[in-house]
Amino acid sequence: YLKMRNVEVGYTLPQKWTSKVGISRCRFYVSGQNLFSLKNIDIDIDSEQPAAPIKKRADMIINFILVILIRIKVIKNQRKNQSSLLSNLYGRVNWGQNNGDYGSYDQLDEANKCYGSPWVIFTEYDRNSWRVRDYDFVRRVNLFLQGVRGSSALQESEKKAFEGEARFLRAWHYFHMARTLGGMPLVGDQVFNYESGIDVETYQMPRSTEAGIYDYIISECDEIARQLTEQMTINSARANKWAALMLKARAAVYAGSIANYGNKITPTLKTDNGEVGIPADLATKYYETALAAAEEVIENSPYELQISDPQDLGLSFYKAVCQKSNNKEVI
Repeated sequence: YLKMRNVEVGYTLPQKWTSKVGISRCRFYVSGQNLFSLKNIDIDIDSEQPAAPIKKRADMIINFILVILIRIKVIKNQRKNQSSLLSNLYGRVNWGQNNGDYGSYDQLDEANKCYGSPWVIFTEYDRNSWRVRDYDFVRRVNLFLQGVRGSSALQESEKKAFEGEARFLRAWHYFHMARTLGGMPLVGDQVFNYESGIDVETYQMPRSTEAGIYDYIISECDEIARQLTEQMTINSARANKWAALMLKARAAVYAGSIANYGNKITPTLKTDNGEVGIPADLATKYYETALAAAEEVIENSPYELQISDPQDLGLSFYKAVCQKSNNKEVI
């Protein structure tokens, strides 16, 4: 007799395809048992075990189904984890306009704290008020970036989006440090881990120049803008390309104004190594940078001045700054 007992035909997908969805190996195959036999009798029995009937079996197996289902669950969990961590970083940003403390609006010179009668105004503040120097936040952002960049579950486009938002928050943080303290240490993406016995002086970093920290923020915003979406986000609650460009414009205006007016009004307010004070000859460069960034937003972004009623500009202003739904002005 001649018998085909076991046969298997399979195909392994190229790794360049499977790696794009986070699968290291994917193989399809068809297998069969006792598919046919040739013998000189017509009785349908197993020639090797005459007492047993032939059990034919044909299976098509995709040996990665379980793996891919597990992989999908892992990917979903990692995406949820990264989104949760990013949300936590957003929640830690509490500088500038903070609706949780309406009195903090005077940080932007929009008002003064006032209680009781209009003439009861607070004009004296603690010298440490609003000094942003929270390097714990910078470290948290850098740890987040390490996790995103090292993830095998996220697509490259997802990594760029997560990274762009985190870097935006870090640049926003550095902007607030620069605005109140001038040049500050720039740690980049480094994460410092202290172990007992290590000389703490090894972790000390010098302050950058005031121009240097603004240059860093502007440079970061250029890269961030290439990583983030151009689309408007829901209620403008998350950073996009246009938010990055507006932060760039705002930082450049501050740097230009320090270079221009700082040298005219308070020329002695500077340090020998440039940690405080920006050379006057840099003013034009910063102003041009701010103008170019702002013009790109004005000409190419989906945002515009929201004048809902040309006859009532006060109402239009109220809607622009207070209504979230369908708001085309708040970036």
